[in-house]
Amino acid sequence: MVFGCYAQEQEPTNFKNELSGHWLFNKSETITNFRSSDMSKAEVKRFSSILKPAEIIITDKIYSSHIQGRKIRKTPYSIISISDDGVHFKLQLEDPRIPLNIQMIEVRVVNNKLFLPAPKGANEVYDKKS
Repeated sequence: MVFGCYAQEQEPTNFKNELSGHWLFNKSETITNFRSSDMSKAEVKRFSSILKPAEIIITDKIYSSHIQGRKIRKTPYSIISISDDGVHFKLQLEDPRIPLNIQMIEVRVVNNKLFLPAPKGANEVYDKKS
């Protein structure tokens, strides 16, 4: 995977548009993804049992997440890098409430699906709302 680094004003707009939008959690695809990861059957069962409906809204500067039954969390972010193919985005979350070791995340956008990292090589899957 090759990443290019861009000053914030120089980020390729067409790739950034792929990331921006309203994303809805896809529980069944997430569980399928869990099953094909390094998770054991017991881990898949445990993680699958705690999954709740969720939405993510990504604008130019704010990454908002809303999990059912919780308060909406709005987090400023910046894009550190975008892969040459515009699929992988490295984001820097800018919120002191988030532990330093997880303030930087790498997400993928493929075919109107957002993939967020989960334990053991798995991904949470979100569909872009039309």
